[in-house]
Amino acid sequence: MTRTLALAAALLAVLAVPAAAVVGTAKTIVVVTHGSMRAVVAAHKTSGGQAPTAAITVTVYRVDRHAWHRTRNHRLTSTFFWRTVTAPHALCRLELAGTRLSISVLISPSIGCSKTSTVEV
Repeated sequence: MTRTLALAAALLAVLAVPAAAVVGTAKTIVVVTHGSMRAVVAAHKTSGGQAPTAAITVTVYRVDRHAWHRTRNHRLTSTFFWRTVTAPHALCRLELAGTRLSISVLISPSIGCSKTSTVEV
């Protein structure tokens, strides 16, 4: 009987953890397509707890024979807060000009925006 109660308690503890609290969770922030290029900006949860953190990646694709192929993956150097970058208005700047994508992400409402990063696409 004790083992059954322990298993039930363990199962309830696992079920009580929301899926978004799992480290390794990813969420697409924005997808930008221009001609034969596409850039996907995504947040990847890197920690849990009260103020979970996230890493931001920019994955670049080019179309070839009517299919998208990944050509580049770039990680922004800063660490961000998961709830901030996955909320509305997380992007401060996103500009695709020629073969350069410029991006700035909100660090927090009190700190403001990150330094603008440029990714060659």
